[in-house]
Amino acid sequence: MAKAASDIRSEHPTFPPFALFVFMTSLREEIGARKVARTAERLPRYVERDCSGNLSFRVDRSPRVRLPNDPTTSEFRAAYNAALVDAIAAEDDHE
Repeated sequence: MAKAASDIRSEHPTFPPFALFVFMTSLREEIGARKVARTAERLPRYVERDCSGNLSFRVDRSPRVRLPNDPTTSEFRAAYNAALVDAIAAEDDHE
């Protein structure tokens, strides 16, 4: 005869449904944390990160301008704005 559902669960005590629930919940939280970290890493336009983690400003094939490594600081924003102004001025000179 077929066993009832409660009999089948009792045969597998090493993998209770609660353990699966805990695992899936922690996995969901970890994936959510990774998504937040990825969106936090977005860099402004024309900013590149090289293989060693340094940030630089570059428009098309112009020379790279080194920027501070932390894009959340005011020093980075000031250096980025200065590089952007220089790139616009260089573009105006070519026209």
